Amino acid sequence: MVTSRDVAEKMKELTDKINKSESARGEIAKWISTYDGKIIQWHLGESSEDKFYVVFSNEGAKFGEGDYPSPDMVWICEPQVWLDFQSGAIDMRKALEESKVFMWGSLHEAMPFMMIIMMALSEGT
Repeated sequence: MVTSRDVAEKMKELTDKINKSESARGEIAKWISTYDGKIIQWHLGESSEDKFYVVFSNEGAKFGEGDYPSPDMVWICEPQVWLDFQSGAIDMRKALEESKVFMWGSLHEAMPFMMIIMMALSEGT
């Protein structure tokens, strides 16, 4: 059974890949534009241990644990659902329709965020 800690570890690894990827860092700069940064958070359970976030800034991406006070977007789902979505095993539209995933906040932040993930993963760093 996948836990929120398993997903957090994978997101830490992904954050490292993002920071090593020139194209992902360039995409971050375009995404945040004139803002100081963007914050994406995950709620994969009820306890504070089930919550983590990534802050994107001109310096790159930084993983953090717990609740961020004012994230731009929050993914709310079970840990396995997030891993299935990230791996491409499930379609996000279908997961949303079936209420397996909820998103809170600025939904338009999802596309640039996903583009950054794809760039970092495709470089195989």
